[in-house]
Amino acid sequence: AFKLFNSLIIIQKGEYYESEVVFDRNGKHNLLVQVEDMAGNASISEKKVFKIDMKKPEIYISGIKNNKSYKTFVNVKLHVKDENLDEKQTRIYLNGKRWIPDKIKDDGYYVLRVEALDLAGNQNVVTKKFTINKKGVHIYFLHSKFLLIPTNIFLLYF
Repeated sequence: AFKLFNSLIIIQKGEYYESEVVFDRNGKHNLLVQVEDMAGNASISEKKVFKIDMKKPEIYISGIKNNKSYKTFVNVKLHVKDENLDEKQTRIYLNGKRWIPDKIKDDGYYVLRVEALDLAGNQNVVTKKFTINKKGVHIYFLHSKFLLIPTNIFLLYF
């Protein structure tokens, strides 16, 4: 829960009063404060509107799954959802370099990292690792006199 402390100062006596108000839900809140002394004198009311955001951004990645290998190109799609998303602080990296989501066509090992930050400072990071291997496994026979009994077999993955 978010605790908001509000202090009101009475200038004539130099005293102040403190009141604790607890807000336990995300969203927009209104706080209206008005005080009255023992003689019935009311203060000018103060109204504040504010938002509480304790939820981190949601990151959705489609087109790939973590630790999967693909035989064809992949078309990565991203969606970052948050009411108060700071788009300037949303970053996408492919193998450590800034990246704009697109098709990935080349064979290789890939690490996709998406970082999102909202205006309240809540952060989320999602990382997915995958490979593209369109060529498949290649088998080469080296130094063999007979193809029926290969002496040296090397498996090369691309």
